[in-house]
Amino acid sequence: DRVANLLWPRLKMVMDAQIRSVRGANAKRLGGAELHAHYVSRRYAEFTASVLLILNKGKRLGAAAGGPPVPPVGGAPISGSSAHSSSSAEKATSSSQPAAAIPAPPSHRGSAGDMLVSDLSLLADETVRLLERMADEHSTNKRRIVFLINNLDQVLTVFQERRVSGREVNRFAELLRQQRELFVEEELLQGFSKMIAFVQQTEAHLNRG
Repeated sequence: DRVANLLWPRLKMVMDAQIRSVRGANAKRLGGAELHAHYVSRRYAEFTASVLLILNKGKRLGAAAGGPPVPPVGGAPISGSSAHSSSSAEKATSSSQPAAAIPAPPSHRGSAGDMLVSDLSLLADETVRLLERMADEHSTNKRRIVFLINNLDQVLTVFQERRVSGREVNRFAELLRQQRELFVEEELLQGFSKMIAFVQQTEAHLNRG
């Protein structure tokens, strides 16, 4: 986390300002009446990708300088088999060397990188809430869903372009999946409302019988 620690004061200042800006944003003034993706979602995705690039580059530099290998921030979790192999290797090392000869790995808990990751999670929360407030400006539920789909898709597109992986991608991919399911339900209700009502009434009648 050397790079993150060096840039921490400035990064923290920018991050806090970004969170305050998103939290206090007025949905009406932002003009979210159109269905296409809004610049708010692109701004969030570009900002997040840039911060993660700084953090991951700092971790790679730390590993190259002789520090322990650290997985990329936001990267995929270590699988059970990998964890088992790592544990076996540690046991083999401890059996062949005195305990005092094995240096303890430095702790990254509470580091600048960890705090930035926590702030990124908070920023994601506030951005999703802002997009939902902007979606509420639309007149119909279908338009609200379409607006959210377009913006969530834009976030994922930027992440893909910037090669962001891990929890950020997974989170927005899940939100996009949920909105797409709601869109399908909305389409079915509009086109087959009578049939759906009949099926629901029939199922309820059969359950009672």
